[in-house]
Amino acid sequence: MPDESNDPPGNTRLQNLTIIQHNCRGSNLVFLTLFSLIRTRNISFVCLQDPPLYQEELLRAPCYLGFSSNVIGQKKRVATYVNCFFTECFNYLCVSPVADVLHLLISRNNGGKVIGGYERFSLITTYNRQVDGNNTV
Repeated sequence: MPDESNDPPGNTRLQNLTIIQHNCRGSNLVFLTLFSLIRTRNISFVCLQDPPLYQEELLRAPCYLGFSSNVIGQKKRVATYVNCFFTECFNYLCVSPVADVLHLLISRNNGGKVIGGYERFSLITTYNRQVDGNNTV
């Protein structure tokens, strides 16, 4: 999680990122178990393949904000959940060129540096599936 000990208020920097990746196989039970296991840990991002859906929308996870592909007419194959700690200081731009790829572009609200001196941070989540014998990603 961010280390704010030497930063002025409102200048949260990303020092240590923790990213978890998992394939839920569309299962609510897998999703609930995963978030139950990580609820007491400081996980920055949870990247999911084949997330469970309710009425074609992502399930909510306590203390996380979920992002998914916005391709109309296709099942959401990937999702990224962001720890709510980051939602106050950072902006998110969600780009999804295809249903199997989710690109989350993260920047600071005030335009400052995000991590390692960079003004933006990208997190890309993909889903690999076979169509007619070929992998899509």
